[in-house]
Amino acid sequence: MAEKYSNARARKSRKNIEVGEISNRDKKKIQKVIKKSSILVVSLLFLIIGLVGGYFAFSYLSHFEMNSFVVNGKASEEVDYVTIDTSAIKEELEKDGTSVTIEKLFSSIKMEDKGVKCSVFGIDLSNTVSTKYYYREDISFDAMEVDKIDLQTAGVYYVEYTSSHFLYKSKKLIRTIVVTGVEIDG
Repeated sequence: MAEKYSNARARKSRKNIEVGEISNRDKKKIQKVIKKSSILVVSLLFLIIGLVGGYFAFSYLSHFEMNSFVVNGKASEEVDYVTIDTSAIKEELEKDGTSVTIEKLFSSIKMEDKGVKCSVFGIDLSNTVSTKYYYREDISFDAMEVDKIDLQTAGVYYVEYTSSHFLYKSKKLIRTIVVTGVEIDG
């Protein structure tokens, strides 16, 4: 009785094909599979090349970076950190032997913030950039938002640049400006 049930079981049968016995029908199936797989490999290769090329094109043609900051015609050495020493500017103005008042000193200091360079594939996006100013007297104070950089108040100012463009929405550039040497009593 056990024999009866063991013959009823499904068994996997294997065909023993010798190397030289491939029929024309099997050859056509193999050729179709090879053609499909080669098209897939070539398509994946072009996709990978396109992605790598797009990444490098984007990284070379798209920018969100700070431009220079100019004080009295001199560009700062670093774009993200600027020191404005008002006492040194006062000494430079007094080289002629004339006395310099506070009003004359602060009116003679010309600051030019060239902002940031924001572009995607060469298209200028500077109209999407917004600027905020923050001030703190020293590191023990929290930074508070102000309207502009006040040269008559010594301390640390931060200029924060953000863009509303979706590619740069999560990026923020911050320039630190340190104002020193302010004399209140003249």
